[in-house]
Amino acid sequence: MKNTGWTLLSLLIALVIIGILSSATLPGYSHVIQQYDINNARNQLLRWQAEQISHRLENSQYADISELSAAEESAFIFKVSKVSATTYQLSATRKALLGEECDQLWVNQSGHYLPYSCWH
Repeated sequence: MKNTGWTLLSLLIALVIIGILSSATLPGYSHVIQQYDINNARNQLLRWQAEQISHRLENSQYADISELSAAEESAFIFKVSKVSATTYQLSATRKALLGEECDQLWVNQSGHYLPYSCWH
Protein backbone atom coordinates (compact mmCIF):
# COMPACT_ATOMS: atom_id res chain seq x y z
CA MET A 1 0.00 0.00 0.00
CA LYS A 2 1.43 3.39 -1.06
CA ASN A 3 1.28 6.32 1.41
CA THR A 4 0.22 9.52 -0.44
CA GLY A 5 0.02 11.97 2.50
CA TRP A 6 2.25 14.92 3.38
CA THR A 7 5.36 14.27 5.37
CA LEU A 8 6.25 16.29 8.44
CA LEU A 9 9.31 17.65 6.64
CA SER A 10 7.30 18.91 3.67
CA LEU A 11 4.84 20.66 6.02
CA LEU A 12 7.70 22.33 7.91
CA ILE A 13 9.26 23.54 4.66
CA ALA A 14 5.91 25.00 3.59
CA LEU A 15 5.58 26.80 6.95
CA VAL A 16 9.09 28.25 6.65
CA ILE A 17 8.35 29.56 3.15
CA ILE A 18 5.08 31.14 4.33
CA GLY A 19 6.91 32.74 7.28
CA ILE A 20 9.61 34.22 5.04
CA LEU A 21 7.06 35.63 2.59
CA SER A 22 4.88 37.14 5.33
CA SER A 23 7.87 38.74 7.09
CA ALA A 24 8.90 40.35 3.82
CA THR A 25 5.45 41.87 3.19
CA LEU A 26 4.61 43.03 6.74
CA PRO A 27 6.66 46.29 6.70
CA GLY A 28 5.03 47.34 3.43
CA TYR A 29 1.60 46.57 4.81
CA SER A 30 2.14 48.60 7.98
CA HIS A 31 3.22 51.57 5.82
CA VAL A 32 -0.05 51.29 3.88
CA ILE A 33 -2.03 51.29 7.15
CA GLN A 34 -0.14 54.38 8.37
CA GLN A 35 -0.86 56.23 5.11
CA TYR A 36 -4.52 55.24 5.39
CA ASP A 37 -4.66 56.70 8.93
CA ILE A 38 -2.97 59.95 7.79
CA ASN A 39 -5.41 60.28 4.88
CA ASN A 40 -8.36 59.82 7.24
CA ALA A 41 -6.98 62.48 9.60
CA ARG A 42 -6.44 64.93 6.74
CA ASN A 43 -9.98 64.30 5.48
CA GLN A 44 -11.42 65.01 8.93
CA LEU A 45 -9.45 68.26 9.21
CA LEU A 46 -10.54 69.33 5.73
CA ARG A 47 -14.17 68.53 6.57
CA TRP A 48 -13.89 70.66 9.72
CA GLN A 49 -12.22 73.44 7.74
CA ALA A 50 -15.22 73.56 5.38
CA GLU A 51 -17.57 73.56 8.38
CA GLN A 52 -15.59 76.43 9.93
CA ILE A 53 -16.01 78.53 6.80
CA SER A 54 -19.76 77.86 6.67
CA HIS A 55 -20.13 78.58 10.38
CA ARG A 56 -18.21 81.86 10.16
CA LEU A 57 -20.38 83.08 7.29
CA GLU A 58 -23.45 82.73 9.52
CA ASN A 59 -21.96 83.70 12.92
CA SER A 60 -19.70 86.28 14.50
CA GLN A 61 -16.87 83.82 15.15
CA TYR A 62 -15.55 80.41 14.16
CA ALA A 63 -16.99 77.24 15.72
CA ASP A 64 -15.56 75.40 18.68
CA ILE A 65 -15.42 71.61 18.69
CA SER A 66 -18.94 71.19 20.07
CA GLU A 67 -20.40 72.98 17.05
CA LEU A 68 -18.57 70.84 14.48
CA SER A 69 -19.52 67.37 13.29
CA ALA A 70 -18.26 64.49 15.38
CA ALA A 71 -14.89 63.13 14.35
CA GLU A 72 -14.93 59.60 13.02
CA GLU A 73 -13.14 56.87 14.97
CA SER A 74 -9.51 57.21 14.05
CA ALA A 75 -5.90 56.56 14.99
CA PHE A 76 -5.73 60.32 15.67
CA ILE A 77 -7.08 62.64 18.36
CA PHE A 78 -8.69 65.79 16.93
CA LYS A 79 -8.75 69.22 18.58
CA VAL A 80 -9.96 72.73 17.85
CA SER A 81 -8.06 75.61 19.44
CA LYS A 82 -7.45 79.36 19.20
CA VAL A 83 -11.10 79.96 18.25
CA SER A 84 -12.11 83.60 17.84
CA ALA A 85 -13.78 85.86 15.31
CA THR A 86 -10.66 85.81 13.15
CA THR A 87 -8.74 82.63 13.96
CA TYR A 88 -8.97 78.91 14.56
CA GLN A 89 -6.56 76.01 14.55
CA LEU A 90 -7.50 72.41 13.82
CA SER A 91 -5.12 69.65 14.82
CA ALA A 92 -4.84 65.89 14.69
CA THR A 93 -2.34 64.00 16.85
CA ARG A 94 -1.66 60.31 16.39
CA LYS A 95 -2.74 58.33 19.47
CA ALA A 96 0.32 56.07 19.31
CA LEU A 97 3.16 58.40 18.30
CA LEU A 98 5.54 56.78 15.83
CA GLY A 99 8.20 59.48 15.89
CA GLU A 100 7.35 60.52 12.35
CA GLU A 101 6.74 63.91 10.83
CA CYS A 102 3.06 63.17 10.21
CA ASP A 103 2.27 62.24 13.83
CA GLN A 104 0.72 65.72 14.14
CA LEU A 105 -1.22 67.62 11.48
CA TRP A 106 -2.49 71.21 11.64
CA VAL A 107 -4.57 73.58 9.57
CA ASN A 108 -5.66 77.12 10.41
CA GLN A 109 -8.00 79.83 9.10
CA SER A 110 -5.35 81.11 6.68
CA GLY A 111 -5.11 77.74 4.95
CA HIS A 112 -1.70 76.89 6.35
CA TYR A 113 -1.30 73.11 6.31
CA LEU A 114 1.51 71.76 8.47
CA PRO A 115 3.72 69.83 8.17
CA TYR A 116 3.78 70.71 4.51
CA SER A 117 5.11 67.32 3.33
CA CYS A 118 2.20 65.50 4.97
CA TRP A 119 -0.35 67.49 2.98
CA HIS A 120 1.31 67.53 -0.45
